[in-house]
Amino acid sequence: MKIGISVFIVILLVAAGGTYYVFGLGSNAPEEEAKGVETAEIRETVQGLPRVYNPALDPGGNEFALEFLIPEGWEVEYNESSRILNVFSVGGAGTSHERSQIVLSYFDASQFLTLSSVMIHEVVDLTVGKESYVAKRYDIEKKPGVTAFQGQPSWRLLRHIAVDFRDKEGFTRYFSIAKNPQLDEETFQRVLDSIKIVN
Repeated sequence: MKIGISVFIVILLVAAGGTYYVFGLGSNAPEEEAKGVETAEIRETVQGLPRVYNPALDPGGNEFALEFLIPEGWEVEYNESSRILNVFSVGGAGTSHERSQIVLSYFDASQFLTLSSVMIHEVVDLTVGKESYVAKRYDIEKKPGVTAFQGQPSWRLLRHIAVDFRDKEGFTRYFSIAKNPQLDEETFQRVLDSIKIVN
């Protein structure tokens, strides 16, 4: 009966012409959830529309008031203890952390900040997202002997790119999106171009 009602609701929503997602019927990540990781159920978009992170529906939406493209074959999980979104490949071996492609984090501040635990090789000013948010692109790596980022994938210890952005001046929320060094630049740029801060 539940499935019949769900199908009926989806048909109504499709008829209304909106963008909606059909949730999976179960989660296969009880081990990660037990460690404080809230995992999104894999979704299938109606009419083949691209999968977009929706803060009203997806895990971590209270902290990450963002919309952004989740490329095909990827999903997202929220780690409450480290306050990050891990966007990972659904296929492949290992844990979702080992399949991580992009990590999003945030901080509240009045200006762009950098961590003393990282070496900065280059900083470039740019704009990102659908509304051309002010941003900085950092080429960074962890300093030798510094403890790894808590609850984050191992590639965050390596030299990689991270882009910080915000939507207004003054004290506000800054978002940071870090790229796995193995991820191609084109896919990362597609995600950057799709970003929208939702207030």
